[in-house]
Amino acid sequence: MYTPKDSLHEPLVSFQAWSDKLSRKITLHLALSLESTESPAFSCSFTTGNVNLCEGSDLTAGFPNCSCTFSEHRLHQLKDLNVSAEATINYQDITETLTLRNCLNITNNSPNSLYTQCVQCISSGCQWFSSSQSCDWKPGPGQQLLIQDACKDLFSDKVYKEPEILSLEPSKVSIHGRNNVLLRGRNLESVTKIHFQGDMDCISKVSPLFDRSSDTLRFHIPPSGTKGTVKVCVVTPDERCHGNIIITYSSQPSCTGIQPKVSWRG
Repeated sequence: MYTPKDSLHEPLVSFQAWSDKLSRKITLHLALSLESTESPAFSCSFTTGNVNLCEGSDLTAGFPNCSCTFSEHRLHQLKDLNVSAEATINYQDITETLTLRNCLNITNNSPNSLYTQCVQCISSGCQWFSSSQSCDWKPGPGQQLLIQDACKDLFSDKVYKEPEILSLEPSKVSIHGRNNVLLRGRNLESVTKIHFQGDMDCISKVSPLFDRSSDTLRFHIPPSGTKGTVKVCVVTPDERCHGNIIITYSSQPSCTGIQPKVSWRG
């Protein structure tokens, strides 16, 4: 029997990538936010298009983690690599797609280029090196540094486009929150986190970002102890909050029956 560790605060499937400079190989690591009282049958695979990303000897799996190792040459001529990851637990499949970016190709020519490049670098799961002011692969596994910590010294108030929120999908959730929501807007490059404030809350809640572009952000909506509405805004490195959109918390749906109970086969 396997159960989610903390489905409200972390995604079911998460990824990390790093590079071994000596072997010139990239390791892509998948972790499931699950725990089990037994040792379930577990396997995984990584593919790009119709091609298996890893050879058999370069794929390791042990519940709830698996890793795929492949040559850096696969990314040398590419900006992005679209990967499909599939984990199988006791014959139940969990499939997730991701875009693996080539850390060495993350550059930016905007007026505030270093800050924007740093944000894109950290958002892509890469590591920003302040000494050389460049983006590169992480040298090994480890906790990802937050954007506001890695890039704060590069932000300039003189070059600033105020973020705008256009929509949030979904904007109605249960009191248990929701993983992987999509916010659309403009000028979102400088956003570092999402701010939630309820009318009766003394302390606001904050959610980190796990995916971004100039016009989209992805994050998790935290749970709420009560039904009602909260205001959402996006936070920039100067700690200002921009925009105002409403999320409505409601009771979790429940099922009391299904009709009809008998149907034709097929």
